[in-house]
Amino acid sequence: MTEAEHDLIDWLSCQALLNTDMAILLQGFCERLFAFGVPIARGHLSTATLDPCQRGFSLTWHKGSGLSRQQSFLYAQEQPQGWYQSPMYYLLQHDLAEIHCRLLPAGEPDFPVFDEFRQAGLTDYYAALFGFGWATDTRQAENIRQLGMICTWASDAPDGFANQLQRLKRLLPTFALAVKSTMLTQITQTVFASYLGSDAAARVLRGEVRRGIAQRIHAAICFADFRGFTRLADTIPGDELMAMLNRYLECIVKPIEQQGGEVLKFMGDGLLATFELTNHSASARCEAAVSAAMEALLNVKTLNNERRATHEPVLELDLVLHLGEVSYGNVGSASRLDFTVIGPAVNEAARMEALCGSLNVNLIVSKAFRDMIGTSGHRLVHLGQHRLRGVREPKSLYTMADSSLP
Repeated sequence: MTEAEHDLIDWLSCQALLNTDMAILLQGFCERLFAFGVPIARGHLSTATLDPCQRGFSLTWHKGSGLSRQQSFLYAQEQPQGWYQSPMYYLLQHDLAEIHCRLLPAGEPDFPVFDEFRQAGLTDYYAALFGFGWATDTRQAENIRQLGMICTWASDAPDGFANQLQRLKRLLPTFALAVKSTMLTQITQTVFASYLGSDAAARVLRGEVRRGIAQRIHAAICFADFRGFTRLADTIPGDELMAMLNRYLECIVKPIEQQGGEVLKFMGDGLLATFELTNHSASARCEAAVSAAMEALLNVKTLNNERRATHEPVLELDLVLHLGEVSYGNVGSASRLDFTVIGPAVNEAARMEALCGSLNVNLIVSKAFRDMIGTSGHRLVHLGQHRLRGVREPKSLYTMADSSLP
C-alpha cells in the first residue's frame, strides 16, 4: 500500500470520527482518488437507511462538476425508471459482492444505462456492495436492503481503471466504514427524534439516560384526544383504523411542531405535547400553543368534511391547553424508561379533556393558561368552575368564542 493510500485511509478514519456529512465524504474521497492517480470520472453511492419518511438516498459525483445529484427514495415512491435493468439490481438479485464491466468495448453483462455512460465518454464500470451488519438474513442482497451501501465507480480513461482498480478496491472497505459511521449517527438521531421527540432525543443522546434524572420546567401543556375513536375501533378493520388514526394525528402534530412545540408521546388515539416556557417568552409561547390548537382544529374540520363527502366515518378532536410546572425526564423501571413529563398539571390536563364531551366543546383552556396569554385572551369565554376527578379545588375553565373557532 502506497503512502498516498495510507493518507487517504487516515483521512477517511478522521471523517468517520467527525461524522462528516455524506456528500462531503463522497466528494472528498473521489477528489483524493483522482489526485493520486485513480482515473475516476463518476462516483455514486446508494444507501438503505432507517427513517420513517424515506427508505434510502443516493449521491452522485462527477469529475469537474462535483456533486451533481442527491436523491431521496420515499416509501410510497416507485423504483426509478430502469431500476430493474440496472447493474445494481443485478448485483442484488444474484447476491454478488461486486461487478466489473468494460464499457468500451462493450462486455458482458451489459445494461441499458451503459449506453448513457458510453455517450458521456465513460469506458469502465465497477460496483461493490457493503452490508453494515444489521441484517438478520445471511444473503448479501437482504443485508443491503436492510442497511447497507452500493457504490459504483466509472472511469473515462482510454484503458479504464486498468491496474488502478486494485487500489480502489483496497480503499473501499475503509470508505464503506466511514459511510457506515456517519449513517449510524444520522440513524440514531433520526430514530430517537421520531420516537421521543427532538428535544427529548437530544437530552437522551447527551447522556440523560438514568431513571430519576429529570428537571423542573414551566410549560404549556397540550393534551389531545379524539372523541368517538373507541366506538369506531369496534367497527373498522385494524389496518383501516390505523390509517385513519394516522391521518387524524397528522392534523395535530404538524401545527404543534411548526409552532415550536414538542410532541412527547402518543397515547392510544391521543397525544401529549408541551411548549417549554421561559421568563422572556412565556406569553409568546402560550400564543404559539393557541395557534397550534386552532390550526389543529381547522385541519380536523377540513379532514372531516372530506371524509363525509365520501361517506367515511369521522372523529371529533378535543384539545386542552393548560400551564404549570412539571418534571421532565426519565420515568420507568431500571431498564425500561420513558422520557416524558409528569406532575399535577399533566394529570389536570387529562381530567379537563374528559369534560369536553359533557361541556359540548372541543377546546378547553385553563385559567392558569388564560392568565398567561396576551392578545388571544379576549377571545375566550368562561365555562364556569368545574370539579376535576382527583383534584381538590374546582377549576375555572374557558373555551374560544364560537366566532373564533374554525
